[in-house]
This record gives sequence, structure tokens and C-alpha cells, in this order.
Amino acid sequence: MEKDFGRIVLSGFRELISLAGRLGEKIKDKYFWTYTEMEQAVGYLLFFRDALKKQEKSNTSYQQIFGESGDFFEIKHFKRGFNAKSITFKTIVRQEVKRWVLKIGHRISPVIDFGDPSNPDYYKKYKQDLEVLRKKIMQHKELVHLLPEPQEVIWAVLTEEGNKFGTTLLLQPFLHVMKPNKIQKKLTDEQRIQLIAELQAFKKLCEGLVKDHKLHPDLLGEGNLEIVEKNGEYHLMLLDMGLVNLLAPLPITHAVMHFASLQTIYNVEKLIKKIL
Repeated sequence: MEKDFGRIVLSGFRELISLAGRLGEKIKDKYFWTYTEMEQAVGYLLFFRDALKKQEKSNTSYQQIFGESGDFFEIKHFKRGFNAKSITFKTIVRQEVKRWVLKIGHRISPVIDFGDPSNPDYYKKYKQDLEVLRKKIMQHKELVHLLPEPQEVIWAVLTEEGNKFGTTLLLQPFLHVMKPNKIQKKLTDEQRIQLIAELQAFKKLCEGLVKDHKLHPDLLGEGNLEIVEKNGEYHLMLLDMGLVNLLAPLPITHAVMHFASLQTIYNVEKLIKKIL
């Protein structure tokens, strides 16, 4: 018991030291866009498109995302977080304009052992976790809309002035998140009941991930678990697929994530039930 307590204290101390060391870079990652970053983002988008086209098994996804021409337009910076920045862009698929989000991993994560997106091992683990989550979702018929699809993860390496920059890329559809005041006005009683069923299934999904894989969805911050409007319907969706590894030596991070998860689920449940 004393040994476990000592290990927890040492791991927590290691977290704090790494956070202090990475804080400056993380503040920049979170809040500042530069012209060079936008140039790099376009380069990663080109890499993503070309890599997806080369993968035979992903040709269906390529057609769904880039259509016949492979052209894209209206590239805009979108959101920034501590682990990734994102841009949006549009394509034309079967004469319909579609909007997408490309998430580009930063060099490092806020704390050591949380995983660094510029490391190929992070990409492999992320892709593996995505498949685990997809399989778990299949066990809950209420959660058929939980993940934005098509969703593709790719490892990309850009070369600039002789230097190579590698990172994890994730692409998914751009979706319209419902604002709290609109939820109360738009949802019918049937839609509310459906959302409650989806939330209960999501709780069971989380329990299963913890029990079977020692993983839990990262629900820290806004924009992760949201009520989304899609084709005139309203569903609970996990917009950020990140899964927290509960076996990693991150006691402080795990505690923060745990309470953030409870708060996020409580807020969503409260929002739905306000319609009663």
C-alpha cells in the first residue's frame, strides 16, 4: 500500500514537472495561429488527400470525402486545443457541397505520458483506440450516430527546408452543434426521449471501455460530447474521439478527467431534462 502511494506521488510529481516544462509551448499551441502554420495545414491536407487515395481499402472514404475531382476549397482555421489544431474545408461530392474538419496533432501533449501526437506510436495507439470504440459502439444500437463518420486517421510527414515534421491527422465531417437555447425550442418529446436513451447507452459504453480496456473518453473541455443536428435529426455525438489510458502513470490527469467526465455528462443530462 505504501509502495503504491509512493508511486502515485512520484507519478504526480513527474506530471507537474512536465507540465511546467511544456506550458509555454502549450499556451502558444492553444491560442496563436501563424501564417507558417496555415501553410503547413494546407500541406497536411494535401498529404492526407493523396495518402487516402492510395489506400485501396479507403477508396470508398476518399470518394465520400473528396468526390471525383479531389478538389477542396474554402480552407479556414477552426479551433485550437492543447493536443491539436484544426482547419475546415469544403469539397463537392455528387454535386453536393460538404464541409470537413481536419485535426492536426501538436508536437507534444500538456503532460508527459499522455502521448505526443508527433510520435508514430501515438498515431498507432489512436487508430487502435478508434477501432476499439467503433466495436464497442456496435454493442449499443442507440449509439449508431455517436461517432462522426466517415472518420479517418493518417500518419503524415512533411519535409520543409530539409527538416521533417511528422504528426497524427484526423478527418471527420463538420457538424452543427445545438446551442442550449435552441435545444429547448426545437426538440420534440420523442426526440428528448431518444436523447435520454442515447445518454444512458453512452454511460454503459464508458463502463464497458473501463472494464474491458482500461480506457475512457476524454470529456475535458467543451466540444467533446454534444447534441448535434444532422439531417433534421438530433443525436448525442462524440466530436473528439480521444480516449484516456487509465493504466498510464497520470494520477493528476486521471483525477481531472474523471471529474470533468462526471460534470460533462451531468450537464448534458440536465440540458435534455430541462425540456420536460
